[in-house]
Amino acid sequence: MALHATDPASVYLASFARMRSPQVATIQRGLYEDRTVVRMLGMRRTLFVLPVDLLPVVQGSCTHPIGGPRTAPVAPADSAAGHQR
Repeated sequence: MALHATDPASVYLASFARMRSPQVATIQRGLYEDRTVVRMLGMRRTLFVLPVDLLPVVQGSCTHPIGGPRTAPVAPADSAAGHQR
């Protein structure tokens, strides 16, 4: 399951709605210490929090297909300015 995370509070609100005993510390531990969930751009280029094991699925289905066309126009401008990728 992925949770909408564009607003910092939305991760906590969505988690609280789904947990039996919600605690801020539990969510923070998953995000910042245990790293069992990650924030990433996903569907509709919106920020989501999802389990680490879903990362390749979301990235392959949502991020890679839209990342190429959105970054392609930047590459010629970078080259003209002397930047290397």
